[in-house]
Amino acid sequence: MISDDDLRKWSDFLDVQMAHFETRIALKSGGPHVADEVNTAFLEADEEFEKSAIREAIQRFIKTDFWPELSARQALHLLFRAYVARGLILAILAGQLPLKVRAQVPVSKNHSKFVHWLLVELWAMGGSAFLRGTSAAFLAERGFKVPASPSASRPGA
Repeated sequence: MISDDDLRKWSDFLDVQMAHFETRIALKSGGPHVADEVNTAFLEADEEFEKSAIREAIQRFIKTDFWPELSARQALHLLFRAYVARGLILAILAGQLPLKVRAQVPVSKNHSKFVHWLLVELWAMGGSAFLRGTSAAFLAERGFKVPASPSASRPGA
């Protein structure tokens, strides 16, 4: 099982990455990112369009330890992924999640594999669903009809 020290190390790593993405967003868009429901809704809307570019950027980072040139939108997507991953790590460290959740976090001896787990696999397990739920709530609050998610219509989902 992953240690508290390793979790803290990865939380620090994600802090550095988030600061990098914030800087990229500010440089590309001319100002700091505003974390609000509108930007979250836009993230969900263009996630599918950016998915392959985001995966390619993550793979390049894993291979070189440097982020490739990113658009403001791509940096925002990566910022949100890092935010979700860091939130999970902090919740585990605070004892807010069951031990079985901590047991699912891989031991982080291999930097490349763990970065992939944090930004790709963890996102696939629940980050994108969190994004859909957040944007759906935002739209529903404003009177927009929000279609049910595909998983909501499956039996047992």
